[in-house]
Amino acid sequence: MVSIIVAVLGLYSKYYAGPAAAWVIKSLGGVFYVIFWCQVIHLIRPDFSPLPVSIIVVIITCAIEFTQLSQADTLEYIRRTFAGRALIGHSFNPLDFPYYIAGGFIAWALQYYNRITNKSDEQKEIV
Repeated sequence: MVSIIVAVLGLYSKYYAGPAAAWVIKSLGGVFYVIFWCQVIHLIRPDFSPLPVSIIVVIITCAIEFTQLSQADTLEYIRRTFAGRALIGHSFNPLDFPYYIAGGFIAWALQYYNRITNKSDEQKEIV
């Protein structure tokens, strides 16, 4: 459920037209991007520990940010579509890194809370 909400918020952030629209479109979407990919990984592999998943997703997202410095034909071809721009971006901005880190922290906190809640539920069933 969280993954769906995050995906919708992430997509909505690309079309947002309200107050602080430039900030929401260009920066806040990075938070949703990292949370979304962490959630996808946990849906596929719920046994993975939340902290390493969050760290790895943040590192990969930062690496993708650096690819935006490249104007390689293949990357430019991908960036011509909305999906391509949403997945790999279109312009390098080092100010995006704190948003990726914030997304990683939020994703970790969500998964950590989820694990604690599930363990509490399992203990209640045992008793």
